[in-house]
Amino acid sequence: MDQIHSTPLLGAAPQGAALYQLVYSTLYKVDAAGAATPDLVERAEVTADGLTWRFRLHEFVRFHDDKPLTADDVVFSINLYKHYSTMQTAAGDMRWIANIWTEDGRTVGLRLVAATPDIQENWPTSIFSPNISGAASTSQPSVNSITAT
Repeated sequence: MDQIHSTPLLGAAPQGAALYQLVYSTLYKVDAAGAATPDLVERAEVTADGLTWRFRLHEFVRFHDDKPLTADDVVFSINLYKHYSTMQTAAGDMRWIANIWTEDGRTVGLRLVAATPDIQENWPTSIFSPNISGAASTSQPSVNSITAT
């Protein structure tokens, strides 16, 4: 049996990808034609050098526990992915992010190591609440898992 984790951080089973797309939202999704389309992002801005991005989140987005999505949640998620970036996981490699911060409750700033004009198409990361099982811990996050049969 393959194990599918309830967070995308540790889920490497191919079956997990479909589950995560149904459960978690991302800043951008890739449509059937392969084009990036905004999901949680209302608008994005990039500096002329292509190194600094600002993402404005949609208003009124809520998690399943009815807590509102905030820029802090995005920063939390990306930092958690960076924690796992050296592992073979669905999180991928986040070393291309030099710095991430909140500008206000709905705006996330991102500084890249190198200009990445197609950042939207390379954004597979799910955004989740720090309330996710054990993830807010200062030690290595614990995650729940389910087993696929």
